[in-house]
Amino acid sequence: MGWKGAIRSIQAEARRAEKRRAQMARIQEAHNARNIVERYDEYCERLVTLHHDCSEDINWSEYIQAAEPVQPVQNSELETQARKRFEEYIPSFFIRWLGLSNWRRNSLESKIADARVLDIETFQSVSREYFEDHKQWWEGKQLAERVLAFDVTAFEQVVRKEETLHSIFGIGPKFYMRVRGKCLEVDVEVFGDEILPRTTFTLTKTGKLSQKDTPNSKFNAKYQDYVCSLMLRVCAEVFAMFPVESVCISAVNDMVSPQTGHKEMTPIVSARVARSVFRSLNLKSVDPSVAMENFDCVMDYKSQQGFRPIKKLSAA
Repeated sequence: MGWKGAIRSIQAEARRAEKRRAQMARIQEAHNARNIVERYDEYCERLVTLHHDCSEDINWSEYIQAAEPVQPVQNSELETQARKRFEEYIPSFFIRWLGLSNWRRNSLESKIADARVLDIETFQSVSREYFEDHKQWWEGKQLAERVLAFDVTAFEQVVRKEETLHSIFGIGPKFYMRVRGKCLEVDVEVFGDEILPRTTFTLTKTGKLSQKDTPNSKFNAKYQDYVCSLMLRVCAEVFAMFPVESVCISAVNDMVSPQTGHKEMTPIVSARVARSVFRSLNLKSVDPSVAMENFDCVMDYKSQQGFRPIKKLSAA
């Protein structure tokens, strides 16, 4: 091959390498685009399906009816067995022939003291377990009695212990509750609409990433679903934890109050939720915003403006 052919070969190889690099770049770009869209969809879906999950019901009656742990009684079972082996020991002909009878008896006798120590250690270990079990039984029984008596401090203790409400994704930093008869009034701080991205990420027909501003009505509808989904989830957790007949729940957000003109925690949705009605819903199939129509609900929402302040309900 002459020098001209060599140059043409090098140039062709360079073009092929550049084509491969461009192709790999397109593949990587498409992969990144899919990841971004998937993460965006999963995040938004998670915010509006908070009500799909719930903890199991706590049966407080079981805590009250639970049998009291039985206090262990110290025994000398191992020592008795060791002493029996010592007293019943008869050396074999071979042991007697070797002159090891006394050595064997002394060995068995020393094991009596070892067994006595093991009996004491076993009793001490079992006693520690008993006292811990009894403490948990007593505390559980006392807490259950207070919960069934609708003691608000007991309710607060359960919330702190379970940590379920404060760990729900999307819930604000504060959670307030008050007992009103057999109704629990709950105020839940929700995050503002900044919790949702204002950009919609989709894939084009060619697999490229498309970024567009979310239309105001669509953005507000998604934020409404988030707030209502969170309220449904909180109701589900409350009914699972406490024997209340209803929940009067209000979502509050940091916004400008029409009364003072200053930013303050202001109610945006409020509802009285009866346990019987709530438990009749198939939560995994409902639209969270539409589901609020099943309850006595106050919500001032416009598709273009979003939520407006309301006067929250109180326990009936």
